[in-house]
Amino acid sequence: EASFADSVTQRTVAQIQGARTEVFIVSPYFVPGAQGLALIQDAQRRGVQTVVLTNALNATDETLAYSGYSNYREPMLKAGVRLYELGAHLVSRDKRLGNFKSSSGRLHAKVAVVDRRRMFIGSMNFDGRSAWLNTEVGLIVESTELAAQFRQLIDELGPGTYELRLDPAKGTMSWVERDIDGAETVQYDEPGWNAFHRFRDWLILKMVPEEML
Repeated sequence: EASFADSVTQRTVAQIQGARTEVFIVSPYFVPGAQGLALIQDAQRRGVQTVVLTNALNATDETLAYSGYSNYREPMLKAGVRLYELGAHLVSRDKRLGNFKSSSGRLHAKVAVVDRRRMFIGSMNFDGRSAWLNTEVGLIVESTELAAQFRQLIDELGPGTYELRLDPAKGTMSWVERDIDGAETVQYDEPGWNAFHRFRDWLILKMVPEEML
C-alpha cells in the first residue's frame, strides 16, 4: 500500500474520482483490476460516462497484459463503458493523419481527460505495474482548449479503431469497424486472435499476479 500512496497512479485516480460528466482514458495497456473496475462501475452509476481507448490484440506488443485486460471487457461493457481498440491494420488505411505505411499502428500515448477540461499526460499506464512497481511521471493540465484539441484528434482516429459492443441476448462480444464514410462492419472473431498465444498467456497468468502485468 505504501508504494501506491502518493503515487502518480493514486493522484490520477483521485482526479478521475472527482469527475462529474465524463472520463476519457487512453492507455496502451489497460488492466483496471477489481478496484479499478469498481471505480468505473461507481462512476457509471453516478452518471459519469467512461470511455477507454487501448490497443487491440493485433496491435499490442504485450499480449500478457492484454489477456489481463480482456478479463474486464465484458463487465465494463455491461456497466455502460464505451470501449475502443486501436487496430493495427485499420490505422494504416486512413491517410488523414499522414502515411502510416511503415508504422506499427500501435497506440503508445498515456492520457486521461476529465470533464473535457482537465488532462493527465504522462508515462503511466492504467495497469498494476505502473501503480505498484514502476517510477512514473505525469502532468495534470487545466485547459478546456487543450482537452478539445485532444478530443478532436481522437475523433480523427475513428476509422482506425474497433468499437466493442456486447449483445445481451447472445452474450457475445463484437468488434465494429467503421470506414471513413461511416459504414460499419461487424465481426465476432477477435482481431489477431491466436489459439496458441491465448493458451500460453492463460497458463502464465495462472502463475503471475495481476498487479505484475
